[in-house]
Amino acid sequence: MQSLYTGSVVVNANNSALNAAPFSLNGQSVPKPSSQRISVAGNIGGPLRIPKLVKNDKWFVYLTLQGSWNHSASDRVGTLPTLAERSGDFSQATIRNAPITIFDPSGAGPFPGNMIPTSRLSFASLGLLKYFPVPTSDIALQNYSIGISQPSYSNAVGVRLSGSVSTKDRLNFNTQ
Repeated sequence: MQSLYTGSVVVNANNSALNAAPFSLNGQSVPKPSSQRISVAGNIGGPLRIPKLVKNDKWFVYLTLQGSWNHSASDRVGTLPTLAERSGDFSQATIRNAPITIFDPSGAGPFPGNMIPTSRLSFASLGLLKYFPVPTSDIALQNYSIGISQPSYSNAVGVRLSGSVSTKDRLNFNTQ
């Protein structure tokens, strides 16, 4: 004997604890960002019956519920001023392994030893430095890495009414 009403439930869960470690572009160890995804869906359906009001085996009603909860993870890398550069010392700064020269904007030529004197550092720039994170590695390029997790949630409800109008014609109503 078949049940009048049928349904199903689906649960899908993923967690970053089971993922491999991310690839490092600069050879430094990169922490694995945390992420997870949980999706739940269920449906139930059968003949449209409302006790003492409707008992019709020609019309069927279906209800679907879905929910998804995600925390997606991503790695962000960037280049920040090294600790020495934050204090005006560019003596170790290079581009493509070639040393660079820092010039005095007043036209007096290059700064001696590629070091900007403390008295020439902008007060506003020094004040803004506290809002920049310090590098996470000692290399010159891509010396900062952070894993971020962004949450997102979605839920959906769907209802379908389907029935026979005549022996040849069917009528369906869907909403979500």
